[in-house]
Amino acid sequence: MKVFYRHYNKKDRFALENIIREAWNYDRLASPETARQLARVFLTSCLANSTYARVAIVNGEVKGIIALKKKSNTKDLGKRALIK
Repeated sequence: MKVFYRHYNKKDRFALENIIREAWNYDRLASPETARQLARVFLTSCLANSTYARVAIVNGEVKGIIALKKKSNTKDLGKRALIK
């Protein structure tokens, strides 16, 4: 299996929201509409707080996202990854 990484673009949102819904079991906690909204808020928050984000693609399908944030005054990066 070969994983390809590329910049996030808006057309990735739907696939990533579905991955987040599944990973965090939002549909067990809320209605489908609320689960979608929770996933959208989570994704938007991750992207807004990241200085680096790449979407993981496997066989042409979005499978996850890697988001990193450079901590102020350091070279270290805080990491957040969500891959299906």
